[in-house]
Amino acid sequence: MNCTCPKCKASTHIDHSEITEKGIDRICGACKSRFWLYRESFGGRALKKRGEIFCAVCGGELDRSIACPSCGILYPEYVFAQATKAVPKRTVHVRSTYYIRRRPARKPLPKKTVAPKKPVKKLKIVNKYTISAAILAVLTLAGSVVYSKYKAVKEYSANYTKVLYGIKTGTDLSLKPFEKIASSPASSFSPLDPAPSLSSNEQSRLNTIKTQIDKNMKKTENPPEKFVSAKENLNKLYGVYVKIHAFALQSSGSTRDSLESAENLKTEFKKSSRELKSALPKQLSDELENARAKYRNLRDF
Repeated sequence: MNCTCPKCKASTHIDHSEITEKGIDRICGACKSRFWLYRESFGGRALKKRGEIFCAVCGGELDRSIACPSCGILYPEYVFAQATKAVPKRTVHVRSTYYIRRRPARKPLPKKTVAPKKPVKKLKIVNKYTISAAILAVLTLAGSVVYSKYKAVKEYSANYTKVLYGIKTGTDLSLKPFEKIASSPASSFSPLDPAPSLSSNEQSRLNTIKTQIDKNMKKTENPPEKFVSAKENLNKLYGVYVKIHAFALQSSGSTRDSLESAENLKTEFKKSSRELKSALPKQLSDELENARAKYRNLRDF
């Protein structure tokens, strides 16, 4: 990849596969100064406010989207350069100190003559402890069941919105060449021209997105009982997306026929999207609203 020197801004070629999380140092060929390159995960981009960042897989420059513009991989690790060496993170161990307050010794009380007590039946005491332990076990089990259901609903909602984001992104990229032709002047193309075809890079990116969608679809195969109807609507929307994906990769016929087919598929996709959104449960609807603030492609979904 072509990296920019942080001091003199000169372009330097670096093999991005050699860069690790601990970092490596290189000498700038222009200003002869030393600078460091580091590799971080996708989550660290929130702390990277300035400077260029590059994809750790293909070496291409990254923008603000969650997918690499060059290779199309989602949530890519990134590489960046800085003029100074990063300070290693330290683990701070805190030693706890406990103080024991000793009470002064008490004087023994004078013994009193006490009438002999009646023997207590041990069976009753055992029953009290047994009942308390049983109640505690039942409450603990009920709490764990409720928490596991809440966690399952939360994870399913997150995977559901990831599938919607992937389907929306893949659909937009598949129909983009046909929408571009449809919006151009009629004199710029002939209806009898062959249908537009995608480049190898565009086809590879569409296949990468579909692979990620299929992985997330598997995570939604066993929905909670209240999300069964939402899962059925998601399957219908996914079926429309599969047809759009296949149409984009194997478009044939004339330009006029391909534009008509693309418009019909776009209309079918919008209809399935409206049906899905109108029947979403409250938890999925709230998760979708949160995802719209995070994913730009979902804002017009």
